[in-house]
Amino acid sequence: MQSLLTFTDSSQLQELLQNPSTTLEDVLDQENIVQELKESNPDLISFLVQSTAFDILVSYSYQISPDSIKNSEQSTKDSKLTKFPYVASEILSSGNAQIVKRFLEYDSTEDTETTQTTVSEIQDNPSEQSKEHPLAHQLFIKFLTFLDSPAPIDFTLAGYFCKVLKSVFQVEGKTVAEILFNPDQNYVKKMIPHLYCDSIQDLLLAIVKLDASFFKTSPLDHYLSERTVLIEQMIETIFEKSIDNDDIASERLVNCSCILTSVLCGYSCFSGGKKIISPLLNSDFFYKIIEGLLNHSLIKPLMPLVQQLCTHYKDIYSSKDKLPLLDLIRYTECVVKPKIPDTEPFVIAVRDTIDKIVASIKLEKHATNIQPTQNQENPNDLNPNQRRVSLCEIMLNFLKLQNSLIDAKIIENEGLTVLLDMFIKNPWNSILHNGLTKLFTFIIEHGSSVLKENLMEQAKIIDFIIKESAEPEIQVYLKTGNKTKKSYIAHLNVLSNLIDGINDSTINNFCENHEGWQTFKTEILKPENDKNKGISDKKHGFSTVDENEQEELPRFKVINESAYSPRQEDIEKKPENNEWEEEGPEMTPKSSKASQKVGWDSF
Repeated sequence: MQSLLTFTDSSQLQELLQNPSTTLEDVLDQENIVQELKESNPDLISFLVQSTAFDILVSYSYQISPDSIKNSEQSTKDSKLTKFPYVASEILSSGNAQIVKRFLEYDSTEDTETTQTTVSEIQDNPSEQSKEHPLAHQLFIKFLTFLDSPAPIDFTLAGYFCKVLKSVFQVEGKTVAEILFNPDQNYVKKMIPHLYCDSIQDLLLAIVKLDASFFKTSPLDHYLSERTVLIEQMIETIFEKSIDNDDIASERLVNCSCILTSVLCGYSCFSGGKKIISPLLNSDFFYKIIEGLLNHSLIKPLMPLVQQLCTHYKDIYSSKDKLPLLDLIRYTECVVKPKIPDTEPFVIAVRDTIDKIVASIKLEKHATNIQPTQNQENPNDLNPNQRRVSLCEIMLNFLKLQNSLIDAKIIENEGLTVLLDMFIKNPWNSILHNGLTKLFTFIIEHGSSVLKENLMEQAKIIDFIIKESAEPEIQVYLKTGNKTKKSYIAHLNVLSNLIDGINDSTINNFCENHEGWQTFKTEILKPENDKNKGISDKKHGFSTVDENEQEELPRFKVINESAYSPRQEDIEKKPENNEWEEEGPEMTPKSSKASQKVGWDSF
């Protein structure tokens, strides 16, 4: 017969299925086996669910036997390494009810006599049906032994393993959940050491959420305590000292943090979310995670988690009434001042660690970043430039909490002065300049009056802008004396225009009483704005010339009119492919235009 979807001849497969000597490898080597399975070929399904064939099929999906490959020909070796594992995973993840049932039932190869006797006893005595068979799920448990593999696991086989497990979970969620959360084995916990693999990360995140849209038949309200313990174990994994190599440990930390961040972000979308995220809202965890930002190896994985914690508390304590409109002109975010109480443990933890973060930023200022270099002690650590950017983002997230205790602590440690000085210490780090500009923009537009006053009087941002704008160039090469413009001057111009146009009494009063501000606006800021406006108009096609002064331009411009005159045969014979164009009253070939541009007098 022929497959209606793929139009491939399946007669060869049917002949193999009717032959008693056919092996599983012969069937897996057929091109249309997956399509035949999707069409529920009864002969194929009967062959696959045989005890011996199915056991080998399952082993192909998660492991390759070195002995079976060693004694095979080269073509068979390639198939066993690449094709057979893929086809086996496609078959097991097809969602076929008979295959899933065979996958989760007892393993008849372990003890045939005992198995047959027990099955007959169950059939004769219905009361025994509720008891689990002593060899139940043994084949599926063998499949789960893939998690016992030493690191690093094969990423391709890990993808096949996760695909099969997700598919079986969709069909038999309750049974699979009972096996995975079995306290004796706890296969879910065994996934944590392999979180350096993205496939394992996606699988574990889905298991933590037990999302109804994914695990369709899973008991959503079950295993809350087990999933909460799983979150605690991932937190411990982030801070524990790993014995694996640097690449594996670094990827594991990042993926652990991604799972925790995702769960914290969407906890309200799945059942039992509040209880599951409770370890992330513990006061001891707050101190541990914020102080972990000072560790060069932990700042990368912890950054998104800290940002999500700040967003979490802003959303909880922000009023949802009368939200401001989104500014589509400048693409600014909607800012609502959250009313976070001073007794909130997260606020207290942030307040108590502000001084350490400011001290860390001071240490990052000790040298100008000439070249972005990687950390030599640990190659997986962030380089100095990236650490400075991360620390700047952390301070911005803390400022967005808009809490008086946090603001007072920043002022006490001269945090704004330290941040402003990072412009000078990092003259070529444009990403850092963008972050600093966002930070000071937030203070100017949405900061408290105490912060604005500190920015103007103690940090002296206006004096800083005037001084740096007066000397916009910096010497690059000591021998030649060549100079170039500082890359942060444009960012200072942005802040200057913001200060000039802001409608705030604290800032306006300070600017009016400042002696050099009006002179700076007239002599430096206005000419720079006019220059930038002219460049922007030309870039976007806007003309800066008065319409009355513009001359009427000819429709066509010829570089050299006398350079070429078309030959008579070119005019009489019209070229093919519509190579003639109408230009005025005469017909001219396209090639003549090219000739005019090139210029024939050069020959």
